[in-house]
Amino acid sequence: MGAYGDAQWVRNLRVAGEADITSHGQTEHITARELDREEATAFFRHVLQPYVAGFPWFGRLLGRILFRFAAPEILTDPAAAAATRPVFELSSRPRAS
Repeated sequence: MGAYGDAQWVRNLRVAGEADITSHGQTEHITARELDREEATAFFRHVLQPYVAGFPWFGRLLGRILFRFAAPEILTDPAAAAATRPVFELSSRPRAS
């Protein structure tokens, strides 16, 4: 999810459709599909909001503070979030030779 909207990494991923992601010293090649507005709205409503709501109270507080400043509509208005915040579905893929 592009919490900051149409950032440079979002534009790069849209064009390339694939990337390498490194986490915990492991690099994985992924392909990316940007969700359409309806799918992104469902993501914010049915995935992200319940995920944040499932945090312990302190985590929920921190999440609300972060989103209030970075992207307030993410937790309050899924349709508005989907209109301005890109969401990608990532799939692990072997690198093409």
